[in-house]
Amino acid sequence: MVSAAAVARAEDPAPGAAPVPVWEGAVGLMLNHSANYQGAADSRNRLVPGFFVRYGRFSATNASGFVTRRNDDVERGVAAELLRRDDLRVSLSARFDGGRDADSDAALRGLPDVRPTLRLRLSALKHLSDGWQVSAAISPDVLNRGGGVLADLGLGREWYVTRDLRASIGTGTTWASGRYLQSYFGVTPAQSTVTGMRTIQPGAGLRDLSLGAGLYAVLGPHWVGFASVGATHLLGDAADSPLTRRANTWSAYSGVAWRF
Repeated sequence: MVSAAAVARAEDPAPGAAPVPVWEGAVGLMLNHSANYQGAADSRNRLVPGFFVRYGRFSATNASGFVTRRNDDVERGVAAELLRRDDLRVSLSARFDGGRDADSDAALRGLPDVRPTLRLRLSALKHLSDGWQVSAAISPDVLNRGGGVLADLGLGREWYVTRDLRASIGTGTTWASGRYLQSYFGVTPAQSTVTGMRTIQPGAGLRDLSLGAGLYAVLGPHWVGFASVGATHLLGDAADSPLTRRANTWSAYSGVAWRF
């Protein structure tokens, strides 16, 4: 899903902002509300600690919503900037994909877990005029554990409401390979016998459309706060799957962080 805190970043700092340091970091706490899995009827709330550290072109974080003094997109995982220009940025990151635990929701009972894996993500961000930007990324499962390949395309905009308050909006879509959709939305004949669900073997295609909006506030020399809300609409075989109890889901998160 497109995160409002991650879809759009203004490249230029606020007027009078301090120079961007060679290294920087942040630690904080986030409250996350989201569906148990994509398409689930039930949701959960989680309190998640977050961290971010960057040195030059290299960064590591477990939360893409951690905005930094550079005011740009933060790639979750361990990332390296391959190209950085005023209007274009290309990054490569490695991130942990936790898969899906079949015990996380009663609707998944009788289905196997989707195993955790490692994903590489190659992304490009192109700045347009008036704060708009377009992004694209491709992310394969490099351990071949059923995660398949995901590809994202997004459009977003960010602007300053006041000197210390930024707002963002964004929309995006995700394409998924057949391997991914089979793992997360498919039901084999053997699984159908166990669960009673009808069989479905999805093919590659668009997985969803998403919308997001967010706010980011500077609360002091070191403290910041952020919040976002997003909605996702499943498409195609993902929406048609018997695992999908709701094609439309929403999520929200908020948090505070201490920057250094």
